[in-house]
This record gives sequence, C-alpha cells and structure tokens, in this order.
Amino acid sequence: LSLLFPNRVKLVEHDFGDRTKFREWLVDGGFRNHFDDKAGKEHVACPVVWFGKNAAAVDSSSSGGTSNAPDPADIEKYLGGHDATLDWCRDFMQPAKPGP
Repeated sequence: LSLLFPNRVKLVEHDFGDRTKFREWLVDGGFRNHFDDKAGKEHVACPVVWFGKNAAAVDSSSSGGTSNAPDPADIEKYLGGHDATLDWCRDFMQPAKPGP
C-alpha cells in the first residue's frame, strides 16, 4: 500500500532478526506497555502494528538493533497483529459507496 499511496501510507519495518530478540524488545523490554489499550499491552506475537505520530522522521531503511529501535513516544495508536492489519488494509482499500 505504501507503494500505491506514498503520500498516505508509510511502512517502517523494524527487523529484530529472530523471534527471541523480538520478544525481548516487545515484552521483556516493555515496548508494549506504551500502548494505550489493553490488547496492545498484552500483545506477544509478530507482527505488532501501530500508527506513528511522525513517520516522516523515521528512516525506512533502518532495520533491527537498538540504535534504530522504535521510539515509544511516536505511538499514535495500536492497531494489532496480522489479522487486524489485513482488516485495516481491506477497509482502507474499499471504494467509497455511491451517494443517493
């Protein structure tokens, strides 16, 4: 979607290399505690998706590691995991219904 709508969607991937490192960052490191809702605070699986406040300030070529780990201060809203992300994409791509 970011290729089709570069002015509306920006994907910033943070690659942690493996599941153990991802969980260390998300759960043990406490990143998920910065989400406002209960589902976000309990999230344990990959992927975890959220909307950022300032995606333009993030280098989309960055990947993994602590030097370019996501900034919790940038969290706008927790979206969810795989299924929630696909649902959001379907909603985003659904054409507007014609008016009366």
